[in-house]
Amino acid sequence: MIEQWQQRFTYKDSGRGPNDVDCFGFARIVRHEQFGAPLLPSREHVDPRDKQAAGAALLEVGEHLAPCEPQHGAFALCYIGAIAWHCGVVWRVDGRLGVVECDYKRGVRWMPLRKFERLFTRVEYYA
Repeated sequence: MIEQWQQRFTYKDSGRGPNDVDCFGFARIVRHEQFGAPLLPSREHVDPRDKQAAGAALLEVGEHLAPCEPQHGAFALCYIGAIAWHCGVVWRVDGRLGVVECDYKRGVRWMPLRKFERLFTRVEYYA
């Protein structure tokens, strides 16, 4: 299933789809299309290279979701220091939880949960 997302999406700053996305554009589409979650506000006016503004926009989105433990379909909000830096979606593959994400270096990829969490100061999960 993740392969279809890899084929469909290309990273683009401030991308909100349908095929060009940044990490948030990717997470909002995947949660909506794959898990039936409400489509989050687009926040396309935020430049993802401006980490202060992008972090504030991610925190704003998090206010509309319920905190949860890592679970299939959860929104993963990632921090470096005190700044919300990146996001992805929790995805179970072969019985293991991981995070599927889209970033400018690697495009769409899946990474085991603990390995993904080590990349950040902390990761919060929301349903």
